[in-house]
Amino acid sequence: TSLTVFYAQQFVNLVYENGAKKIHKSLINERFTGWELNYIQIGKKRYLAFIGTTKDSNGDGYLNKEDQGDFYLYDIDSQEMKVINIPNMEISTYFLMKNNPILILAVKDINRPESHKNETFIYRYNINTGKLEDIIPEEEKKLHLKLIMQ
Repeated sequence: TSLTVFYAQQFVNLVYENGAKKIHKSLINERFTGWELNYIQIGKKRYLAFIGTTKDSNGDGYLNKEDQGDFYLYDIDSQEMKVINIPNMEISTYFLMKNNPILILAVKDINRPESHKNETFIYRYNINTGKLEDIIPEEEKKLHLKLIMQ
């Protein structure tokens, strides 16, 4: 597995082009701003990964990093786009685990009180299976809660 950083700044659209296969394709067909564009390779599978938004969630009239971002994963080979959205959460960044198809997503709860607004939660996303889950399994959360409540 590998992740190659392509472009960390904001971009307003994304066009994929492959001259050998005669592909010239706009990946987002609506008003959009993205950031953290990376190339991921897992075995022979190739992906473009980025965070972005189509919604002005803060109402300032602009689409930018200040808005609630979703995670986008474009499969270069099948030409399919997946959008990973975690309700009431803002995906702030992501990392690829070494030698593993697991992406680690750092997220923030947009409904947290001001005193806890900087708390980060961690989710894992399996690129091969499409499974999204909290980094801490439910069984372990229940055990922690039981220990805390004793």
